[in-house]
Amino acid sequence: MVRLFVALALLAAGALAASAQGVGGLLALPDRETAGSSLVENGGFEARGADGAMAAWKASGPWSLDSAARSGSSALRFGGLAEGQRASTAEQTLTLAPGFYTLEGWVKTSGVGATRPRGGVRLCLDARPRRQWWKCTDTLRGTTEWTRVRQPMLAVTDSRCSPSPTAAPTA
Repeated sequence: MVRLFVALALLAAGALAASAQGVGGLLALPDRETAGSSLVENGGFEARGADGAMAAWKASGPWSLDSAARSGSSALRFGGLAEGQRASTAEQTLTLAPGFYTLEGWVKTSGVGATRPRGGVRLCLDARPRRQWWKCTDTLRGTTEWTRVRQPMLAVTDSRCSPSPTAAPTA
């Protein structure tokens, strides 16, 4: 049985101000602002809607909420996929101001992607179908304890994106 637990955050990295002085090129790196708070609603999967499902997220594929969380009281758990199913996902749509963002989360896996080269889990920031643009973290496979996955400095120029944890077929 495949077990995948996810906690997710999308952090605003702040705008990078170009501050090259003089003529003839870059003389110094711009100052970097510190990350802000998470922009993802219910990133710890703890809030529930009226139907008992996780609030603010739309999920597909086999999933459940599990009390085996890294922190807090809940984690998203993807189960094994049915024959012909491509992936389990959870997503929400955000409107982002142009700027730089960091996508990060904590993932714990058990037997994920062991027999399929494209199997595994990753976190993505996805602007489809409006634009052909998406950026993802590295893919985790196998069995791992809670592992921080991170994709920093995502340049967003268009406003509607969806952060989504995705688990691909495993057997």
